[in-house]
Amino acid sequence: MVEAFKNIEIKSKQIKGLSVDLNWDCYEGVNGDFDEEDPTDEPLLRFDVMYKGEQVDDASYCTNLRADDDRALLTRAVEAILQEAERSYSDGRFHFKKTGEWLSHLCITNGKLN
Repeated sequence: MVEAFKNIEIKSKQIKGLSVDLNWDCYEGVNGDFDEEDPTDEPLLRFDVMYKGEQVDDASYCTNLRADDDRALLTRAVEAILQEAERSYSDGRFHFKKTGEWLSHLCITNGKLN
């Protein structure tokens, strides 16, 4: 059984009301729902970009980050996602879809965030 994952949420210092939450709320795995009885499955984390309490359109993605990865590196991943979310904001809107798709491939390999 995977231990409970404590969400990592970081709030923007540049854009009031903007935050990124890394979570395992959906219990996702490699092929959909996580199957703890399948030794090849991995508990994958999802990030949600929020603005003023609402989820930003096209800004919720499953990643290749695992719930049992190093927490310090997971925090760095959230910081990187937040930085990209801040960059995507212009004209009062977020333009995040392509960036979010790219960030969904984040993973930790050999102790490094990739």
